[in-house]
Amino acid sequence: MTPRTQLRLSWGPLYLRLTAVVLGTLSLFGVTVVLLHLAALGRATAPMRAEVLRIVADARAGRVSTGAAAGPQFPSALFGPDGQQRSGRPVPWWIRRDLLRLTDGEHCSRFLGLCYAVRTVPLADGPGHLILYQVSAASALGPLSLAFVASVLIWLLASSATGLILLSALRRADESRRRLLAGLAHDLGTPLTSIRGFAETLLAAPVPDPSTSEQAAARRGWSIVYREALRMQRLVEDMLALTRLEARRLDLVRRPFDLRALVESAAERAALAFGTPPELRLAADPALITADRDRIDQVLGNLLDNAYRHGRGQQVGVSLEPAGPGFQVAVTDHGPGLSAKARARLFEPFHRGDGEAGGSGLGLAIARHIAERHGGSLAVDDAPGGGCRAVLTLPVGLG
Repeated sequence: MTPRTQLRLSWGPLYLRLTAVVLGTLSLFGVTVVLLHLAALGRATAPMRAEVLRIVADARAGRVSTGAAAGPQFPSALFGPDGQQRSGRPVPWWIRRDLLRLTDGEHCSRFLGLCYAVRTVPLADGPGHLILYQVSAASALGPLSLAFVASVLIWLLASSATGLILLSALRRADESRRRLLAGLAHDLGTPLTSIRGFAETLLAAPVPDPSTSEQAAARRGWSIVYREALRMQRLVEDMLALTRLEARRLDLVRRPFDLRALVESAAERAALAFGTPPELRLAADPALITADRDRIDQVLGNLLDNAYRHGRGQQVGVSLEPAGPGFQVAVTDHGPGLSAKARARLFEPFHRGDGEAGGSGLGLAIARHIAERHGGSLAVDDAPGGGCRAVLTLPVGLG
């Protein structure tokens, strides 16, 4: 399972992720612009500020013994011969790291150009150090720089407010879309179930004389009706599943059942829908698992539908066998296989393969999500004899 192809609907709707990315990018851009401006301005004015510090430090160093303060322009700190601070304000972190290697002179940091001055002064118990420093680089900002920083901050706030307004509009539009899809799926579900049941009954009924052209044409017509009703019903189920996945309302009703019987039932429906039964290779013993039977049936239907459509009329194979603490269902077709481009986007919602005319592009995405919700997995790779092989792995327990 690769990050590029994994379905990640649990992260939330797409518009939420896009909005978070946009707002995060705007915030990062705004903060970066302000920091770069401060860094460039601080480094450009560092020599001038260091010269001011030099003058003030020389004047204050001669009066340390009298206890004179550094004045309102620059805070100061006095350290004794033992390296302990004796008076003044606590020095900031960018000076504290240099306390063990203080040398007389003016020093400026590389990033924002913050400067401090050091002077050796005589104390009663030996030579000490007087430090004068800047609180911040704000003293280097003129009216033009302050206006620039303020404009960047205002732009950032306006962009964030616009993004939040768009987020609210997108949320309302997405909620309306979900309600519309759910309503359409509900309204279409009842008549499609009736059409499918009626066609299935007629196809299962014995034919008095199947050799006559009228009977053959009628059976072929009802086969088409059943196949199209089955396809539309699957599309409706996919639409409902997608709306529930996006709203995080897809609940699983877990109960024990025989996976072997479910595979046989899905194969019978595929035979009625496509006219050719798949080749079954099932384990002799029942395959009892605890899962949501309807959801697993939906996964099997999607896999068989894909295999018949991509197999181009060739034989489709279905196998069921034990796999570790669970069971593995493999659906194999003998079609042209998958290109590298199609394989990279195989599980993306609404994506169709190259030249694919049918389908909604939702089946495999929803099938993988259902498998993962059960603690299993779904993977598609190349079949040994050509074509594709979809492998569904399900645990025995709750998962």
